[in-house]
Amino acid sequence: MSEERRPGRKTSTPAPARRLAAGALLAAATALALVMMEGAAFVFNAASGGQTLPFLVDGEMLRGRPEGRSLGYLDPLLGAVHDPSELATHGHRIFHGFEVHGDPDDRRALRIVALGGSTTEAFAGDWPKALYEECRRRNIPVVLFNGGVSGHGSAQELLKLLRDGLLLRPDVVVSYDGVNDRGSESGGGDRRRRLAHPVHSRVFTRLLGEGASPFLPNAVLLLRRAFFSGSSVQGIEWGVPDGLTPAAEWLLNVRAMNALASEFGFHYVGFLQPAFGVGGRRPSREAEARLNVPDGVRRSLDAFYGEASRLVPSRRYLVDFTGVLGGRDEHYRDFCHLDEDGNRLVGRAVFRELESRRWLER
Repeated sequence: MSEERRPGRKTSTPAPARRLAAGALLAAATALALVMMEGAAFVFNAASGGQTLPFLVDGEMLRGRPEGRSLGYLDPLLGAVHDPSELATHGHRIFHGFEVHGDPDDRRALRIVALGGSTTEAFAGDWPKALYEECRRRNIPVVLFNGGVSGHGSAQELLKLLRDGLLLRPDVVVSYDGVNDRGSESGGGDRRRRLAHPVHSRVFTRLLGEGASPFLPNAVLLLRRAFFSGSSVQGIEWGVPDGLTPAAEWLLNVRAMNALASEFGFHYVGFLQPAFGVGGRRPSREAEARLNVPDGVRRSLDAFYGEASRLVPSRRYLVDFTGVLGGRDEHYRDFCHLDEDGNRLVGRAVFRELESRRWLER
């Protein structure tokens, strides 16, 4: 029988419990100190007129904002581009930012370059493949370079044509755009900077040390300013403010692509791409219920297409494709992306346009 505890005798706390309590106290004190440091940095940044960041945790930077499937490569000029290994894994033949259909070394082949955003790229759009297949069906030797990349608008298309497209020695260049050029969905002044991809803003902002860490962002910003400001980047120059509407910017970019075509001796045509609910035809109630386009997206689309569609008819190098589906809303997967049959309709319509201009003849 065990000995009974005598009255008044102290019971000692086991060593593991003491260590656990001490560790919890230390962790709480450390967390409190970090919160106080972040709070003090937040107040100091605000009082000094500098930038303040989200308190304690920058959730947006922590989560990241992927621009599209497989956009794992940075491009100094174009922002984000596809990871070539990802494309190759899915069976796409790639060449420095272009998916290739046909034999680039075939001297008899007509060389076509297609430019656009996700509605053109191999993953989500791929009407260029339908164009290529239609040419092959008509026994027209063609090599087609699909340069579509998710998130790219006419600005990136212009830069891609200038840097890469000219080196491909194209006979025909086709751009297919509009949706990514529509500007801010809020109608405010946060529209992308001219010729810059959204990724550029994030990359260059990080070079400034603003939001350099997802945790304790204000404290990190203050420390960088205090100890590394003499050797870090001091600011960003985004160029002359243009004051243009999104549609006017789009027109400026496609005009520049047409000017390159005139100077370098190839044909150029730009297609104002279809989007759900634009083009003068009211969608069915069933389609509206299925797609459920957010109000901000609807306003930005209406504003852009309302102006852009008026700019097209007087320019032979532009074609209004907003009615290319003939009112068949079932082909929309969302407000701009089409299903396989819809992309096939677009590719064949592009073929007919090029054929009518006699650009598919050598």
